[in-house]
Amino acid sequence: MNTTSVLRAIAALTFGTATFACGGSSGPSAAFLAGEEARRAILTDIADSVVNPSQAEFVLKTESLVTAVETLAAAPEDAGAATAVRAAWAGAMDSWQEQEVLQFGPAGSAVGTAGGKGLRDRIYSWPLTNTCRLDQETASGGYADATALAVAAANVRGLDALEYLLFNTSLENACPINAEINSSGSWAALSGPEIRTKRAAHALALAKDVRDSARALQAAWTGANDFRAEFVEAGRHVVYHSAQDALNAVSNALFYLDMEVKDVKLGTPLGYSNCTTDLCPEAFEGHLSFRAKPNIEANVRAFRRVLSGADTTAAARATPRHFYALLTAAGAGGLADRMLDATDRLETALGAITTDLASAVFNDLPAVEAIYGQLKALTDLLKTEFISALDLELPQRADGDND
Repeated sequence: MNTTSVLRAIAALTFGTATFACGGSSGPSAAFLAGEEARRAILTDIADSVVNPSQAEFVLKTESLVTAVETLAAAPEDAGAATAVRAAWAGAMDSWQEQEVLQFGPAGSAVGTAGGKGLRDRIYSWPLTNTCRLDQETASGGYADATALAVAAANVRGLDALEYLLFNTSLENACPINAEINSSGSWAALSGPEIRTKRAAHALALAKDVRDSARALQAAWTGANDFRAEFVEAGRHVVYHSAQDALNAVSNALFYLDMEVKDVKLGTPLGYSNCTTDLCPEAFEGHLSFRAKPNIEANVRAFRRVLSGADTTAAARATPRHFYALLTAAGAGGLADRMLDATDRLETALGAITTDLASAVFNDLPAVEAIYGQLKALTDLLKTEFISALDLELPQRADGDND
């Protein structure tokens, strides 16, 4: 469905809403809530202009990553190859961090997500990464068994595991002294060049695994099983009972900004939660690659695209799409504008920091706290007025969150 068709469907929905509103209803109108076709138009637009292009880009980035790691594996001591592979990894991570906010359908957990296949955890499992286990696999060469790797635990796979292998310059391992890798002397027996060679080979196996998972995610949406059809025709198939259910799944995914970005990516390093000292900067995501800030920026970009379908506030207001259009149709255009404004302010706060966040915590703590404050202002709107205006449900994992 093209943009013109989407806007026509929204216009029809808006007319029904306005007609009903004359009766004096203070909440979403009956006509608005019954607009299944208009909702399917929105779902189609999200699938075709956000989800599918993002997945296609990520597949390409993972293919480039595999190529770069192959070069490194052939010359583990080549500094230029190491620099190139880190850049390729960063490109893949930028692309994936946008999909972190799109965890509905096959990317979502196989338990608790409609249509979920758990593909996200095969691609990125932070903060669960098990660095000791990764070192054990490096030492033993267990990564060479592709069949075993394909069913390995999520915490020894994915882009987060690759970060450890590609950015960790220490020749020590992350295991306790009494672990077999140390007590047996197997790690100590390895020379520096041997460790780097084995890490590069290990990284190549993981990069191929990530690429295969990226392809699997794309195929789940567009291949024989065609989750896209389930999504855009919600209510006519098996996964979703209605288009509203599918929209609720997308809304739940947006709560990544609240539960993961606000509470974990920022809240823990700032000492607001799960930190036993005033600050825990070591808890920042991507602490080896210094990617905490770019990751959050990518998360916010994806949020904006799902919210309004545009990269700029002006474009979103000129041609409303996605949730912005639904809010406008529901008589909550003011809220739509406030959410866009809040997103602008959050991006401005992120842009004000020119170093990595771990350094900024020590050099300009108020600026990092400002990011948290702007993020909280946006997510407060998300979990109160947004879900109320569109008659959506609060995710179960957010039920007990009073922050």
